[in-house]
Amino acid sequence: MAKTGNSRLTFLNSLSEAQKKELEAVGVVKRFRKGEALFTPGDDSDYAIIIRNGLVKATFVTLEGKEITLPLMRPGQLCGISSFLGWGQRVCFATALNDVEVLCISGKDMKAFINSHIDVAMLIINYLGTRLRGSWQIIEDLTSKTVKERVIRMLFMLYKDFGKKDGNTMVIDINLTHEQLAQMTGTSRQTLTTIIGDLENANAIIKERKRIVICDSTIFDDLEQT
Repeated sequence: MAKTGNSRLTFLNSLSEAQKKELEAVGVVKRFRKGEALFTPGDDSDYAIIIRNGLVKATFVTLEGKEITLPLMRPGQLCGISSFLGWGQRVCFATALNDVEVLCISGKDMKAFINSHIDVAMLIINYLGTRLRGSWQIIEDLTSKTVKERVIRMLFMLYKDFGKKDGNTMVIDINLTHEQLAQMTGTSRQTLTTIIGDLENANAIIKERKRIVICDSTIFDDLEQT
């Protein structure tokens, strides 16, 4: 079975208390309601974002109009990195999955912060590597995996990021609709609903309104070690 251990380290909780206060001193708190866009492709990339509360969905739209959703971003994670990488404009959509609170830091202040803390620069490099790996995994899955295989991997990744053990089961405490789950696997809501139903009929999972329970972890046995 693929490894399920996860320390859930994020950019924010990897900083020292002094570093956190330094960023808070130059940052501006903003709040977004569920479904509201934090930014869209083509927007000026003039500030970085640290998520304080809530979940953010980052998506790309292909030339064919297909929406591809990256792994969800949770509290403590950093997004909007184009602000200090010199990309000029945003390259994806970032949408509040629920009510979200973020700390916005200007690209200039973020660059100064990174330049004065070499350990933070390494955190950024590690973050970019993780996001790149996740993006390539999504591309590989979309081109070489069946929809069912993509759904199972998505459940595994959600467990790594948001799950917990509960006796003999694995619980994913996150409220996601079938439409949102479908977007994360590059399929239709109808197909996603059918696959979820098949997994439930096989007593592998239970899909509840605000959580998903993995009853049979052997569905993850064929996943690559991560």
